[in-house]
Amino acid sequence: MQGALWLLLAVGAQVCGVVSEWFCVSERRSNRQEEWLPVTEAVDLYADPSVSFDVHEPGEDALLPTALWSDASPALPEQFHLPAAAPQRLKLRLAQVTRTVLDDLSNALTREQAAGVFFLWSPVFFAIGCITYFNVPREPLAFAFPVLALICAFSTYTLRGGPALHSRGRSLLRGGALALCIFALGASAAHWRTASLNTTMLSRAYVIDLKGTVERVERRSDGRVRYTVLPDASAGGRGALPENFNALVRVTARKGGPNIATGERIAGKARLAPPSGPSYPGGYSFAFQSWFDGIGASGFFLGKPQRLGSAEDGGWPSVNGVRESIVSVIRTALPGQSGALASALIVGDRSGIDEETAEALRLSGLAHILAISGLHMALLSATVIALMRVGFACAPSVALTRPVKKWAAATALLAATIYLVLSGGSVATQRAWIMVAIMLVAVMLDQRALTMRNVAIAALIVLLITPEAVLMPGFQMSFAAVAALVASYEVLTKRTREKRKASQWQRHSVLRRFIVRDVGGLAMTSLVAGLATGLFAAYHFHRVAALGLIANLAAMPLVSVIVMPLALISVLAMPFGLESYPLWVMAMGVEGVVGVAKWVAEHGPSGATGRLTVSTLIFATLGLLVLCLLKTRLRLIGVGFFILAGLMAGKSARPDVLILENGRQVAVFGSQGNMALLRPRAEKFSVGIWQRAYPFSGGNEVAERFACDLGGCSFETQGLVIAHISARHGLGDDCHMADILIVPFAADGLCSDMAEIERPLIIDQKNLRRHGAHALHIGGSANSASKGSTRAIKLRVEKSFSAAPRLWTRHRFAVD
Repeated sequence: MQGALWLLLAVGAQVCGVVSEWFCVSERRSNRQEEWLPVTEAVDLYADPSVSFDVHEPGEDALLPTALWSDASPALPEQFHLPAAAPQRLKLRLAQVTRTVLDDLSNALTREQAAGVFFLWSPVFFAIGCITYFNVPREPLAFAFPVLALICAFSTYTLRGGPALHSRGRSLLRGGALALCIFALGASAAHWRTASLNTTMLSRAYVIDLKGTVERVERRSDGRVRYTVLPDASAGGRGALPENFNALVRVTARKGGPNIATGERIAGKARLAPPSGPSYPGGYSFAFQSWFDGIGASGFFLGKPQRLGSAEDGGWPSVNGVRESIVSVIRTALPGQSGALASALIVGDRSGIDEETAEALRLSGLAHILAISGLHMALLSATVIALMRVGFACAPSVALTRPVKKWAAATALLAATIYLVLSGGSVATQRAWIMVAIMLVAVMLDQRALTMRNVAIAALIVLLITPEAVLMPGFQMSFAAVAALVASYEVLTKRTREKRKASQWQRHSVLRRFIVRDVGGLAMTSLVAGLATGLFAAYHFHRVAALGLIANLAAMPLVSVIVMPLALISVLAMPFGLESYPLWVMAMGVEGVVGVAKWVAEHGPSGATGRLTVSTLIFATLGLLVLCLLKTRLRLIGVGFFILAGLMAGKSARPDVLILENGRQVAVFGSQGNMALLRPRAEKFSVGIWQRAYPFSGGNEVAERFACDLGGCSFETQGLVIAHISARHGLGDDCHMADILIVPFAADGLCSDMAEIERPLIIDQKNLRRHGAHALHIGGSANSASKGSTRAIKLRVEKSFSAAPRLWTRHRFAVD
């Protein structure tokens, strides 16, 4: 649709040019004798191959074929109607312009195909297939998408040849069939990945005596400890997990706990509940990712857990055990936030970072240094290669006779692989390792390393392994940043090469090279990556780093020169007990980064964007993809997508009422965007998400709307009375008084004594458990009467989950 719109705009521009040209030359032509054309012969001048055209000198007016100007067969005056001026020439010029535009488009597509751009779009269609599977309203048939992929593959094969006259149409059909085939393969991969898992999730809250083996330990900065536990097999019954529960559980010891390490056994009374869904419809669902991570429940210990001893099975220590040992060594050498940040950078353990430091890093745009991604992998590999090359240089006989560059690349690949395993293997780390591995293998094969094709290969591999990652912020931001950077540097490299060919290249001084190449390159990298990831940060986290460019310019030299090289050296020194010295130097760089983050966060704006619509994300993502992946002038179509995204940015409809999925928190919005909470001090995490998604814009207009008693609270908004019930007594009166009842407990048969048309809308525990958080959009005036009003008030109820269960939501529909 956007391509057709762009073509229409191009044709319109050409039409304006033709009309302008006609008006400019009309006066000059009026002084010469015009030859008149028969209408029957002027219908389609370019359809007759026998008609020849003259080549005129510049400045002469030549709009008609020579055969029509000859006197070989003169016509009678009554056969003519109008001079060959406005209508016919305009019609012919429009046909010529249309044909030219289509030819230019075809030539551009041919050049794109020759450049291998179509392969770069394969992960895009694959990702669209994954997204489609995860968002269809119900579970598709197991064979639906694979059969579609086979049909499209067969169609692609049969359309590979054909007559030359129809080669263009066949190419378009073949390209469409191939794109649909890749789309179906993506949906099939997502379906197979989901079907291969069988995570059991709790359907309600349980208080149990938990016993199990610790799989991971995360120690918080406030003293709390979170354990990931594999529970012992349960036979069900009272005070136990459901029978055949086979998932992990995450349990937090609020008052700390004994020194329990990975592989040891733990016991204690705990309250467990299903992982929470989104805080509002359309928000991020923690339960979705937990299901794919094998986490079936989360909760907290009711008291202090006990250590039962080590697990029976011995053998090699687990990866998590090694990570925890490294974290313990780091925090012993570097207590406080320096050690917590060093642990995050070395092994990816961010549990010890306090909220103040994490918030400063987020507001300043430096939070990306905490996620082990391409920056860390590239710096680690570059440090290993540099150390290896320096070591080989000390032995000239080896350096001059052996492929030491390839040996250094192989050593860097081994170091990057170890880093991947120790860091936990997040999506960003997987992508970074795949990219670095492709680059290093290319170096070993004497091939070009950094290309957009490598980015596409990395994306396909990650999506094949973990298709659910396409919905995660880490995947989207990681690949958006690297694609934008590779595309930008490809353009700069091409321009530099053209300057060298044109003998315009000049060698600059050392200072100028430092400013232009190093500082300018860092600034461009920060700017491009910030713009590319800002879209997804605004969508998922509802804010952007307004001064991220300044923060990155000040902090990234510390990370590149001090922090990451010393991190590698400290890990290499740990077996010898000498890690404290490099860690001490690393801590100075980390403190400098934190100082920059806090200064920028204190002096910069909040960067709050509010909730973006899905259409805004889609159009902006398409614009980014078109600009990054296309090579010809067709990439300008991406600007049109960005314009559409900007027009859609303000279309997000703010709800009038938000209801959390447990029913214990309700938010009411006023006409100016301010928010009143049912329980101001409860559910702070979800309330914080609400406040970022729907920032305040007014005063304290609705702060006193809630009228509460022992049975609950009620409030009126947009002409409707809504009651939140906290006790069962007095429910009959609430049925007659309220238009909407929010009941955070089982309410079967409520208001059954009333006629169905007079009953209020009831949102009870069963409804909230199945469909998650609710958003109420109410139409009408607040001055109208509420109960019994003759004027109809529109009410739209938006739910987090659809009515049909999916594999990761089926526990919500379980009957206890």
